[in-house]
Amino acid sequence: LARMILYDQIPRGCFRGTASAFAYDKEALFWANRFLESIYPWMMDIDSSICLSQIFMALICLSHSEDKAVQDRSLSLSEQFSEEVLRQSWLSETTQKQLAQVYPEAKQHYDVIHFWGRFPHRNRVLNRESTLKEEKFLQTEALPDWMHSQN
Repeated sequence: LARMILYDQIPRGCFRGTASAFAYDKEALFWANRFLESIYPWMMDIDSSICLSQIFMALICLSHSEDKAVQDRSLSLSEQFSEEVLRQSWLSETTQKQLAQVYPEAKQHYDVIHFWGRFPHRNRVLNRESTLKEEKFLQTEALPDWMHSQN
């Protein structure tokens, strides 16, 4: 879990707006998958908010991938997780809503990858050529907040 957070979240914060922010994504994905596999099927045994937070962080790692198959898995697991969280009556309503937000976030990431094949907002810092359509898309005001976070 620590490695997953170290490779996913720390570079995004420390190297915001640079290619280094994404340099450890493969390692983060490896550890997120390893964590999720170690607790699967987690939906049958959710009994603490610590475990829920750990699963939440692993699902965030999956959503950062530009691989369509990983996005498919991210969306599926995020939906299952969100549904399960909302069934946990011992959680406060606020906590339920916060944790369940992983699904709409995953859906936004999924939609971008399945439409564009990559995250266009990363193009500049990764020295990738943007298409005219991507440039136009990036200039719209309807972009999700997370697309502004690395620019």
